[in-house]
Amino acid sequence: MNVFRTAAFILAASAWLLGAENPLSRLKSERLVYGVMARRGLGFISLNLGKVTFTFRREDDGGEEFLVMKAHADGGAPGFPYEAVMVSRVRASDLKPVEFYTQRIRPRYKKRMLRFHDYGSEYLKHSHCEAPTLCHNPAHLVERGGKKVHCPGCHNPAHYVWRLRARHRYDYERTVYDVLAPVYILRGAAARVGGPKQTVRILDKRDIFDVSFKAVAEAQITVPAGTFQCLRLVPETVPVNEHAKSTTEFEGFFGLHGDVEVYADKQTHQLVFVRGQVTLGATFDVEVALLERAMEYLPEKGR
Repeated sequence: MNVFRTAAFILAASAWLLGAENPLSRLKSERLVYGVMARRGLGFISLNLGKVTFTFRREDDGGEEFLVMKAHADGGAPGFPYEAVMVSRVRASDLKPVEFYTQRIRPRYKKRMLRFHDYGSEYLKHSHCEAPTLCHNPAHLVERGGKKVHCPGCHNPAHYVWRLRARHRYDYERTVYDVLAPVYILRGAAARVGGPKQTVRILDKRDIFDVSFKAVAEAQITVPAGTFQCLRLVPETVPVNEHAKSTTEFEGFFGLHGDVEVYADKQTHQLVFVRGQVTLGATFDVEVALLERAMEYLPEKGR
């Protein structure tokens, strides 16, 4: 798994779980910037893999309010540039997921989408149309050997169509979210050292997982954004549906190996620091650290 997608998944799955009340009631906007570093051995080989920027905003669409979360990863290993965007939309009224898409810009275009309904969801992939015999769009034809023929297998996004890859039917009591929405939606779940674990159900393409965290200790963590009093969280991932049970994509904790350390700020409920390992041809120690943050709140009622 790409380290930026891994970092975004870690942040999405872990940042929600602290706090006595849901911060969405007063949060107007938010911007969190994380740096991703990879080191090998004793740190003699260090790679600055770039940044992951999370933003939150409110959006009015025809009189209905939506919460929009976005994660933008920009960077990559030397010789392997990487840029991708994740966007999640949920209804502000009941915090139900509506739509999620992920778009890879570099090194090669790729886009996927999840559409959520009360009964389940649909997974769609934006890819080249099925086959020359099934596509009759003149814009998809090219001239070869003096003839107009279809261009199968090209990587021009203008020739792509949305293709349904899977449908999910839910009979779960727990709401199923995409990998990004829990960054804000479930921050109101309480957590304390020695307390019970907190769990959120997450859908990634065809796979559904229960992602749980338990607070095991407090620690003071210093990152470029400042010094924070944090809870250390221990993660656990359990496959829910059959496809998730058979997948090999999520070996370990979202592609990270070894003992993963997750630290979240007690006061703001924001993720501060993550440490683990990832394979980039060789095994590297990876650190995801908060670089900067900015929050804007709605005025309190009655003022």
